[in-house]
Amino acid sequence: INRTVYVLHNRTNHLLLTNDQEIIDLRHFRCKITDKQTLESAYRNPSFPIRCLASKLTMVSQKTGMQIRVSMKQRKVFKTPAFTMTLIFLFFGFLQPSALYAATDTSLRTDLNFNYTISERFTSTSYAFIQINDHVSDFNYFEWGTGLQYQTSWKWLSFLLFYQQGYSRDEEDNWTLEHRPSINVNTTGAFYIFKISNQIRYEYRINQDWDDYRIKNTLVVSTPEIFLQPSFCWELYYENHDKDIMLHRFKLGIAKNINEHVSLGPYIRFDFGKVDNDWKFTRQLFGFHVTIKY
Repeated sequence: INRTVYVLHNRTNHLLLTNDQEIIDLRHFRCKITDKQTLESAYRNPSFPIRCLASKLTMVSQKTGMQIRVSMKQRKVFKTPAFTMTLIFLFFGFLQPSALYAATDTSLRTDLNFNYTISERFTSTSYAFIQINDHVSDFNYFEWGTGLQYQTSWKWLSFLLFYQQGYSRDEEDNWTLEHRPSINVNTTGAFYIFKISNQIRYEYRINQDWDDYRIKNTLVVSTPEIFLQPSFCWELYYENHDKDIMLHRFKLGIAKNINEHVSLGPYIRFDFGKVDNDWKFTRQLFGFHVTIKY
């Protein structure tokens, strides 16, 4: 049976999407490459997922013996050195002394993120970070979270059930704990070289003396095809206790893929909080993240 199929971009790198919207799992086939590049060598190279393999494949099902002829188009990688260097310059431009000594608190943070693909529908996600505040002199905050994400039949929509714990140390060296269960709606899309994602989080904050809910919206614009993968993030917080938007966070970051499973990079974040009905620049945070995906 000869059919033309197109590649479905997927983290697992083994799914194809036919022109009649049928999904084919490559793990059920043994593949024969009709040009020089082999499937095995391409799989060992994380920079070339399956959508960038040979233009012609002949697949034979190990279960039924059915043959499928695959036609692939190699995707061009966007490379503009001037554009990339401009983004890097803008990122590191914020590290100048005038920013470091602004009349706000300065923090340092390290993040560890872990994502594991359970199936086509479910992905587990977790993270942990430590944060040093008070002008990078006092380790007084630690946070971790874990959750399960469900991918709907629409690739642009997913849902996430999440649970977080935040530990804060006060001036008397006492650690307090905040529980934050949440429900999240994730949407994603692409425009030219940009990947655009948005998350709406409804979370319930449970403390020792009080509890209330808040709504957090996170918008991320990234460029995964560009060298060092620069990204921009905007977080907005609505606090039910105040019946108002109380915090804006803006983050700039870059990331580098070390291999197929690990990426890392620095970022800088600026916090603007509402204090006495007036918006003030409250924090600048310098961070470094390590992300592991399987």
